[in-house]
Amino acid sequence: MNLTIDVSAYEQRSQEWKEARIGKLTASQAKRIMGSDAVKKTLALELAAEMMTGRVYESSGGAASRRGIAMEAEALEAFAFGIVDKISSLPGLQVHAGLPRAACSPDGFIGELAMVQIKCPADQKHHIRNAINPDPDYVMQCQYELWVCARERNHLVSYHPDFPPASQVIIHRVDADMELWPKFHTAVDEICVLADTYIAALT
Repeated sequence: MNLTIDVSAYEQRSQEWKEARIGKLTASQAKRIMGSDAVKKTLALELAAEMMTGRVYESSGGAASRRGIAMEAEALEAFAFGIVDKISSLPGLQVHAGLPRAACSPDGFIGELAMVQIKCPADQKHHIRNAINPDPDYVMQCQYELWVCARERNHLVSYHPDFPPASQVIIHRVDADMELWPKFHTAVDEICVLADTYIAALT
């Protein structure tokens, strides 16, 4: 059963969606959330800044990020072509039922137990590497989403339209690693406590 809270039906990357993400540790930060103490301290500072200013701390993203955003719908459609179950596109911001600062914005839900994460690499070599061995950072992001959404499997999709039709969509099934779930919980707790300490020092 999915126990998460859908707090937003806003279009992803809209102003309302950005505001709903303020003070949240999201799946795109999963690698950092599970990083070293120094990385966690930096993340806690960013989280504290968000909560105090009401603005999401974010980098410029760059060309790769803009490409992914622009091609996301096309990639999802290509992936959905061979899927029997209905895909709920852009299901909104999902918040962990037990940790309100842990959240993610899935690229789609498949039935009651599955979900999808779309990647659209600009570099053709990266697409081929994803076919052989998916990026560990992507896999960690998928695991974090599974934890937040309490689902069983995540389909990590790499999409590149320049390849032959049979090679445009690469799919890796990421099954939930239940051993990671308490580790995510602990790490999020640690970062949030540290962020609260920083806020207290300024108020």
